[in-house]
Amino acid sequence: MAGVIVVLFPAAVLSLARHPITPLQLYASGVIRVVIGLLFIAAARSARVPGLLQLLGTVSVFAGLATFFMGLQRAERIAGWFGHQSLGVVRLLGVVPLVLGALVLYGCGSVRRAV
Repeated sequence: MAGVIVVLFPAAVLSLARHPITPLQLYASGVIRVVIGLLFIAAARSARVPGLLQLLGTVSVFAGLATFFMGLQRAERIAGWFGHQSLGVVRLLGVVPLVLGALVLYGCGSVRRAV
């Protein structure tokens, strides 16, 4: 859904990127990334493409852990950089989570067995 929102409403996303980040928001995003990563890893066993979900889950866990060490100033610099991009660049960057989301939906499908 994040990719769809970024592609369809880039101006709203840019407006959000221009707001200051609080420590609670930074740490909450780290926790959410770790939890999503662990869910991907747990779901990989019964998925159509387990390797993909394990990879995405591992990347998500490490990204979440890195968020804790990033610091508020660096997070604000990243958000500031993003907030100064054009709508076209934001839409283009939104394609990445859109494609990853489609891969996750495909990968989470159950394995089809011959009857």
